Amino acid sequence: MLLQQLAVRRLLLDMNSVPDLSLEDEVWLGTHWMPGLVVLPLERLVLVLDSGQTHNQLAINALHSLVQPAIRFDAQYFSDTKSAMGWLTDDSDRLPALAAEWNARHAQ
Repeated sequence: MLLQQLAVRRLLLDMNSVPDLSLEDEVWLGTHWMPGLVVLPLERLVLVLDSGQTHNQLAINALHSLVQPAIRFDAQYFSDTKSAMGWLTDDSDRLPALAAEWNARHAQ
């Protein structure tokens, strides 16, 4: 897993652009993604998911419950990326520059 190779400690997953997860997606996530996620050296995980995505919220809650005993990091939910990044970075002074860099790379 690339996240493991990079020794990621803080991770933001923006689920707002993800369509409703299918049953096959949920099974794959529970079988492959979640077990790999909980062994990472993560300190913080933030999921961005607005309140209109009820289906994905329920699916994520079920996946979270599946691996709850193995979770060793702080996980939080936010409805917007700006607040999520603030929490993830402890409102770092570098955040505006990082956001500008991200936007420049992904503006195409």
